Amino acid sequence: RVLFTATIPGAFDIKGIKLTRGEELILAGSNGNGAARVVKISPEGDIVFDKIFAQGESGFTHLELSSRDEILLGGSISGGNGQLHLLRNDGTVLYSVQLYGAVSSMAFSPRGDVFVASYNERVGSGKLSKVTPTGHVLFERPAAAKYDQLVIDVDGETTLVSTAEGRITKFKEDGTNTFDKLIDRSENPGYVVSSVAENGDIVLAGYGGRITKFGHGLMINDIVVQEPLNGFSMANFTVTLTGFQRQHGIPSPVSVQYK
Repeated sequence: RVLFTATIPGAFDIKGIKLTRGEELILAGSNGNGAARVVKISPEGDIVFDKIFAQGESGFTHLELSSRDEILLGGSISGGNGQLHLLRNDGTVLYSVQLYGAVSSMAFSPRGDVFVASYNERVGSGKLSKVTPTGHVLFERPAAAKYDQLVIDVDGETTLVSTAEGRITKFKEDGTNTFDKLIDRSENPGYVVSSVAENGDIVLAGYGGRITKFGHGLMINDIVVQEPLNGFSMANFTVTLTGFQRQHGIPSPVSVQYK
């Protein structure tokens, strides 16, 4: 059944949508005048608040909710830089931070800090930033790519994935870079979608039926599916050991079997 139909006034290019635990709807994006915009709608379909942020060539592209339903907004502003805002559920702004480069991915850590990857298209470089719940930027680390996936595990380790480049980078909670690998060094690896599992496994898929699975610190399974031959589908597998795997956050020995 339809619970409600709401109409938001004015132009609104929606880039993010989340549902709170109280069944309130949070929408983020930009309006028709180049300003970042966030709207909250009640369970009954009424607009609770409608806020406009930075004006001129800006907009929100990313939206996340904390465990307390605080609203995290990330996006771009003029000049190729980025903006990050944390709001209470009632719309009160807790902090606003300007970033080097537009936000490409972001997430809350188990401790409540925010890790955000940003990329400046004009300069061609990016950064990983850690922001405290009070809005203090603890560090900014150079990032080699435009990362569209950012996942934080229970130990606070951050995994960054650039799907387009086929690049995986890892940082410790203190900002130490521990891993950086290009899965395919060709100019255009052809990956179009990626996914990071809770155990740290990473899967990238692209053109030509190509699927690459990267075990968390363990291996790369590069699968290239070929055309069927005499009723059988042929596939080439490449397995490369690189260290240990984690199960429920605990390092465990590697055991690989294949046929």
